[in-house]
Amino acid sequence: MFLIQGRNQENFEQGRIQLFLKPKEALYVPFTYQTFSSGIDRQEIDTQGGISSNTNKSLLLEAKTIRAVIKRADNSDLLSVLLLQVEPHPHTVHQVFRFYHEENSFMTKMIRLSTDSGIRAKVRFVKSTDPTVIAEIRNSPDGYTQDLFIKAGCSRSPLVRSFFVLLYADSFLSAPVNIWQF
Repeated sequence: MFLIQGRNQENFEQGRIQLFLKPKEALYVPFTYQTFSSGIDRQEIDTQGGISSNTNKSLLLEAKTIRAVIKRADNSDLLSVLLLQVEPHPHTVHQVFRFYHEENSFMTKMIRLSTDSGIRAKVRFVKSTDPTVIAEIRNSPDGYTQDLFIKAGCSRSPLVRSFFVLLYADSFLSAPVNIWQF
């Protein structure tokens, strides 16, 4: 059995968690890599077909390698370097919304979430894949419904703007409830 010594405030402020293992004891640490790149972030799709010429090509989903460095706590000697191959997968979309709005204006929408709207848990946090989109959740006074507020700038005509809104059941963004595409 391993012992984690990191519950005191001093170790968390220094960004360290200490693990003590017995001989021949193994520890499996699951890694979570969270990104909000969807492959269509901040892209404008031409209605005549294809992605417009001013699209940022670097946002497409590509595999990348991330280095994780493990050091000793007492003298900071390098113990090992993990090269993690991260292969992002596209979001599983639960619902697709299409709104038509004037060009070069702001779209503001309020969507009411009730207990019988098909959402499994209460939404506590909302995140958009596009940093220019404002998305927030507001609890109604009755306690049974929630209002999802979305504000996004519209593109020039004839281009279509698309982004994802991710609804989470916790503030740590570890339990997604629904993923919606706008």
